[in-house]
Amino acid sequence: MLGIKMGIERNFFFGLYGVDIIDVFAPIWDALDKIGLVNITPEMVELTYSGKLFADEVGQQFYSSQMKQRMMSIDPELVSTTWPQFNL
Repeated sequence: MLGIKMGIERNFFFGLYGVDIIDVFAPIWDALDKIGLVNITPEMVELTYSGKLFADEVGQQFYSSQMKQRMMSIDPELVSTTWPQFNL
């Protein structure tokens, strides 16, 4: 999900994986959109200005549950304390 920092072309993602990136991660995109961190158009998924400020935390939303548990076991502070909304 490092590509989110530059924006993701939905057609390109579809060409690689055969699915729309919005469909695969719908709950995450909905939550990020509600707090104003992403701009979703039919062509692109891009971070808003605020989203760019929190780009690393936005990217963490796409980590697997195993990765999130691993991060918590290493350092609980790796989970966002800045914005509790990120702790999905």
